[in-house]
Formats: sequence, structure tokens, C-alpha cells
Amino acid sequence: MLKIKIVGVAGSVRKNSNTEILVKKALKAAESLGEVETEFISLAEKKVEFCRACFNCWRELGKCVIEDDVPKILEKLCKSDGMIFGSPVYYGTISAKLKALMDRCVSILLPPKPVTSFEWDKLKNMPLTSKLRNKVGGAVVVGGFRGGGHEYALSAIHHFFMINDMFVVVDGGIRTYEIHPHFGATALGIRKGEVLKDEFGVKLAESVGLRVAEATKIVKAGLGLMKP
Repeated sequence: MLKIKIVGVAGSVRKNSNTEILVKKALKAAESLGEVETEFISLAEKKVEFCRACFNCWRELGKCVIEDDVPKILEKLCKSDGMIFGSPVYYGTISAKLKALMDRCVSILLPPKPVTSFEWDKLKNMPLTSKLRNKVGGAVVVGGFRGGGHEYALSAIHHFFMINDMFVVVDGGIRTYEIHPHFGATALGIRKGEVLKDEFGVKLAESVGLRVAEATKIVKAGLGLMKP
């Protein structure tokens, strides 16, 4: 059986948050598929600075000038086969900390050779390849109120995956008549641990984990067949 690695990232600024709970539920469900190794990363206590748009990473092909926890996180993502991103819903979208991590991924969305001149008219057709290309991504989000931006937050994560040329999956349904495929996993919770009261939301997160694992195995097997 094909073995895969899935990394879960919780984008909440709170430790032991509802987002962490939801991402861990998704990872545990992924493991249930068999031959799935998982790793959990919480941004709560990680130093994640904002991208400075200096493009040193394009001059030195991946070398970021900022010294924080981001390079190690990106290294783990690059070595994974799939990933699950989770976020609380803040003002109708994802957390600033998760967005900061996403923005720093410009250091792994690289040109084929070092860029020495930033004359944008000459760079506009330059090919870029993400180190996350062909990986599988799924998203889970938790907010305090229905209609508060859950699906917008999911879209923000999905768009990040697409920009990096990844395969985006949703929850895929829990394979029952009552629960059909959705746009992704959304759950309710404000106080720490409150998300566990939302049984439907937890099941959606578990289904995202299963779907990410399932799709990752399919993609990895297919890519293996393409190798000479």
C-alpha cells in the first residue's frame, strides 16, 4: 500500500483552539485510511513575520532574508504529499497569521533561474513553479456565527492552493445519504473546545481528512506512473 505524508496547519493565534481541534480531527481521519503519516503544526506559538516583498528569494532561488519559523514550516510542507489548512473565521476570512504564512510562500514559487533585474515588463511572462505543485490540499474553518464568512475563509485557502498549482479537494461527503459533498468543512465554536459540540462540523472535518488522504494516494500513484 502506498505510504503518504500529510501535514496539518492550524492558523489560529490561540493555543489549544477550536481550529487546532478541527485540524487534528481531520488528520486522525486521514490516518484511518492506512499508511498515512501525519504531522500537526500550530501557528499559535510560531514566529511568522510579514513578507517584505524584497524578492531576495527570487535573486537567490528560495533564500528568504527573514529569520523566523517560516522556513522550517515551508520545508515540512514541501516534503509532504498533502496538507490540511485550518483557520478561524476573522472578519469574514482567514486569520492574519495564516495569510502571512501564505504570503511568505513566494519564496517557494520560483523562477527557473535567479532574477537579477526587476524590470517588470521583462518579467511578466517569466515561468514560475511552486514547490507545492501537484500536492493535495483541503481546508477546515471554524467561526462563531453562521453566515459570518465560513465559505469565504474556505475560498481564501482554496485560492492559495490553486495559485501553487495544487489539487484542491473538499469534504467529498461522508459517504452517507444524509451527508453529501460540501464546499469544505465548516464548524461553529467561540470558546475553546466549543467546536466539539458541533458534531456535524466535526464530521465534515473528518471527511476532509479522509478525502485529502484518498486523493493524495491517487495523485502520488499517478505521478509514480509518469516517471521514466
